[in-house]
Amino acid sequence: MRTQTLVVITPAWVDDRGANIPDWDNATDTDEQWRGIQPVSAKEADDIGRQGVLTMMRGTGPPDTVLTAHCRATFGGVSYEVVSVQPWASITGGLAHSEAVFDRMEG
Repeated sequence: MRTQTLVVITPAWVDDRGANIPDWDNATDTDEQWRGIQPVSAKEADDIGRQGVLTMMRGTGPPDTVLTAHCRATFGGVSYEVVSVQPWASITGGLAHSEAVFDRMEG
């Protein structure tokens, strides 16, 4: 099966008056090999105060991914927000993987 490099962008965290917030200026990049990154859907979004297109992707990656819902990801030269990421254990150990959903708003 074909693999694709997914760049996981993990923010540093800073204290902002007692709240931890992501510091994207000091984020770290990690390259991972993912497979099966495919479009899920695209729809026009007009309930955000302006018209736009929401593109969603779903991918299958390594079971020990560093990707979390706090990260961003880049693949195919396009940056996406992480909607969710879930590890899937295998009883036999042969099919263990992670599954993630990504989205990107344009417009």
